[in-house]
Amino acid sequence: VLRHGTTRALVLGLEVVLADGTIVNGLRHLRKDNAGYDWKQLFIGAEGTLGIVTAAVLRLVPAPRHSVTALLSVADVETAIALYAKAQSEIGDALSAFELISGESIALVERHAGLKSPIAAGEWFLLIEAASSLTGLEAAMQVLLAAAFEEELALDGVIAASHQQAQSLWALREHVTEAEAREGRGLKHDISVPLTVMPAYLADARAAVAAVSRTARLNVFGHLGDGNLHYNVLLGPEDHPAAVNRAVHDAVVRHRGSISAEHGLGQYRVGEWQRTKPAAEQALAHTIKQAIDPAGLFNPGKVLAAPNKGGAA
Repeated sequence: VLRHGTTRALVLGLEVVLADGTIVNGLRHLRKDNAGYDWKQLFIGAEGTLGIVTAAVLRLVPAPRHSVTALLSVADVETAIALYAKAQSEIGDALSAFELISGESIALVERHAGLKSPIAAGEWFLLIEAASSLTGLEAAMQVLLAAAFEEELALDGVIAASHQQAQSLWALREHVTEAEAREGRGLKHDISVPLTVMPAYLADARAAVAAVSRTARLNVFGHLGDGNLHYNVLLGPEDHPAAVNRAVHDAVVRHRGSISAEHGLGQYRVGEWQRTKPAAEQALAHTIKQAIDPAGLFNPGKVLAAPNKGGAA
């Protein structure tokens, strides 16, 4: 997503079947088409509630021939964001991943996945990857790390010297969810907020969770470059999931973010969508659903809450 955009940016055309059986063929191979409504965007992310996608035209990109991966530890998220800006300057369009992992997450991975971070611990870790068909990536990453140390932005860091070492660095990130499951009962969140308010959101959400639970622990990791974090909470035996959900999502709303950045709503998040989404946006969503699927045939109960005859709150 950081480099190539979301699915919405990569779908050029769709063929869909509507509720009345109409087949709408929009399988065009066009990068630019502003002739009227871009209706395919209604069906992307709708989770099957508006129609059935039967074919798609996707934009592909060449597989890169070179890549370089680095792991850094930093003191705080403000520093991580400063390093992201510096990475954009030094690495540019080749920057393909900029992952933020909390120290708590790394500790879980070390405890439950049998892995060990190769660098000294900090409050936060950054996993950075660049990929390109051109050479020179390793030199650019070395310049980035040198600047990070010279400006005292990074506490420690390492650049993978081989593909195997790069895989071992990625393993730290990829085992976080498994380690969380082994630790105990957890509550998952998939939030996004503007990058400029990410530090404020994290402080706000931490205080909000602490206000409803004295035993909950945070397991925060995700895609800092996209403004998308998995703000997961490890629950204590007396914790109420609904109260923790509200605390996390209310902080999202206060910072003008989204309660579902990439995973969708399904039926799990419908109640929170209805609770937090402005009334006008809810009404518009129901109007679209009613116009395209008036009998509610497709995937009922997902994405949209049942219509509120008294008006959305």
